[in-house]
Amino acid sequence: SGFNAAVKVVRSIASSAALFLPSSGVAGAPLLLSATALDSGGEPASSTAVFSLSSASTSGAFSQDNGYSWASTTTVAMTSGAFSLLYRDTKTGTSTVLASSSLGSPSKSTSIVAAAAARVSGTASPVAVFNNAVDGPNTSTLSIWVVDDWGNPVVGASVGLTVAAGGGNLSLLTALT
Repeated sequence: SGFNAAVKVVRSIASSAALFLPSSGVAGAPLLLSATALDSGGEPASSTAVFSLSSASTSGAFSQDNGYSWASTTTVAMTSGAFSLLYRDTKTGTSTVLASSSLGSPSKSTSIVAAAAARVSGTASPVAVFNNAVDGPNTSTLSIWVVDDWGNPVVGASVGLTVAAGGGNLSLLTALT
């Protein structure tokens, strides 16, 4: 009068995929991009789906070798219903990863901020000034900006100016950060 039963475990069939990317990052710094296959109930599922990845940003790039090389597009296959690789964008603003596969076309966005200040650049207009206004202009407008390694403006950076030779003085007309 014993009872024997066999239980067969069937993994769910994948019907969609979800991408995961941190909500923010720093220009040029790698972020972990991952995806998980999901069944119709939103639970993880097994899949070997192949994904084609691209970025809506012209400066977005992917690396499948831990940052050794970067490509603007890539193809990656899921293993046991998941994959992960690195993504970076060198420009500030919203950066969106686009995916295409048999499990749909999910996308994910992140907000990229400038990296640390790396360079100070500027212009003068006109380039030359004269002591006597009869000889030419005696004022010049200086425009100065601070950028990171990728050319993004660095918000809140301070710049100090001094007159090195020839006399004169500096007056601040406008300061933008």
